[in-house]
Amino acid sequence: MWGAHMVRYCPSTDTYERLATPPLEEWYGLCLTSLGTNVYALGGVSKGKWRGYAFKYDTVENTWSELSMMQAVRRRSAAVAVYH
Repeated sequence: MWGAHMVRYCPSTDTYERLATPPLEEWYGLCLTSLGTNVYALGGVSKGKWRGYAFKYDTVENTWSELSMMQAVRRRSAAVAVYH
């Protein structure tokens, strides 16, 4: 994922599939983590500013959902999702 595009690679066919457009334009420097069939995108830079956004991408439905804003902006950070 980089900027306004997200693709999924299929190694068995050596092809790429374009997925749902990410919710922010020019989005980079964010961190991604996954849990189950969801991918979480946190922080990053959009339109030249550090952001505290949090979004969930549903890999089954190919849709994005906005989550609550983080309390602090983050850029080039790391994330881990833990199920307990």
